[in-house]
Amino acid sequence: MIIKPFPENDITREEAIYIREIQEFLRTLEISRNGRSSVPVDGIYGPMTTEAVESFQRQYNLPVTGIVDRKTYYKIAEEYNSLLARAFNPVAIEAFLPRDGYIIRPGDTGDAVIFLNTMLTAISALFQNVPRPEALDTYSGTTESAVKAIQTILGLPATGVVNRLTWNGITNLYNDLVRDLSR
Repeated sequence: MIIKPFPENDITREEAIYIREIQEFLRTLEISRNGRSSVPVDGIYGPMTTEAVESFQRQYNLPVTGIVDRKTYYKIAEEYNSLLARAFNPVAIEAFLPRDGYIIRPGDTGDAVIFLNTMLTAISALFQNVPRPEALDTYSGTTESAVKAIQTILGLPATGVVNRLTWNGITNLYNDLVRDLSR
C-alpha cells in the first residue's frame, strides 16, 4: 500500500481511520525490528500509541513530541513503504553451491544443471554459435558445447567444465538478456 499525503487534520484527535493507519504502520515497523509490538490497532491515540510515536521519533532524530506532525507522518510512511518494498523483492535462488572448488561437468544432474541448461537455452535462442541443450536435467554433450562456446565468448579456457567464473559469466549474460527483453 502506498501512503497517501498527510491528512489535513490533527491526527491525534480526529479521524480514527488515520490513527489506525499510523498504528498499523508503527506496529509493522516494530515487529520487523523487534519481532513484537505493543502498539494497539484500535483507532484510539492512547498512551501506547504516544509511546510508540516517541520511540520512532527518537530513533529517526525527530523532535520527540509524541504527536504525529507532518514530518513524523512522512518519515513513518517512508519507512513503512521501504519495508514493504523489501518484503516484496524476489528472493534469489542459490543454485551454485558456495564451497570452493565446486564444479559442474558432463554427466552431472541436479538443480544446478537444470538452472544452467535453462540459462543456456535462453542464451542459445539469441546466439547462433551457442547450441541449445538437449535436456534440462542432464549435463549432456550439447550442454558442454554450449558452455565451451560461452567460455570462448567470455575469453575463458574452453574446458566445458562450469566453475564459479564460468557460472558467473553465464549468469551475467542471462541476466543481461532478461533485462533487455523486459524493456
